[in-house]
Amino acid sequence: MTQQLIQRDVKIFVSQLILYISQSFPEIGQNPMRKSRRVLILLFLLFLVINTAASANTYYVATNGKDSNPGTKTLPWLTWNMGLTSANPGDTVYFRGGVYPGTTLNGEGIWAEGGTATQGIYYYAYPGETPILDGSNISNPSLGVNFAIRVWGVQNVHFKGLTIRNFHERFSDVITQAITAEDIGNSTF
Repeated sequence: MTQQLIQRDVKIFVSQLILYISQSFPEIGQNPMRKSRRVLILLFLLFLVINTAASANTYYVATNGKDSNPGTKTLPWLTWNMGLTSANPGDTVYFRGGVYPGTTLNGEGIWAEGGTATQGIYYYAYPGETPILDGSNISNPSLGVNFAIRVWGVQNVHFKGLTIRNFHERFSDVITQAITAEDIGNSTF
């Protein structure tokens, strides 16, 4: 849905830009240097808008996927690790319903990527579905921790509708956390 909104906004901008150029052409026709400068500025702005819109991607993770897939709706990734570490600012990653085993057996957790001040990364459950990251397969974390997801030193990262379960303290000296968030800003969980 985010990609569709961006594409709509780009189409509106381009149509307004074309209208502006066509309306401005008669008044700047006498001065070719002025015309060239305006056209170059407008083309540069158009490039920036299109480049920003093109850089926002939507990815999918599903229990029937493969991490060698491109992460599309029809060819999704398999693991939460792939979804959480492959996204870039502006991207949205949808996790389809189902149970996913924990993928970091040493207990360190999956390090989620963060956004920028102006573009977030959105990690969402697919609408109407419940994705579950299940840590019951992690029996002996070797690092003295048992984290599911780690978010550290990033900003503008957003989680919605994701379920994390069975990340247990196996021994008395093991620190267990579902989501570890340190030194982050402008984020939602």
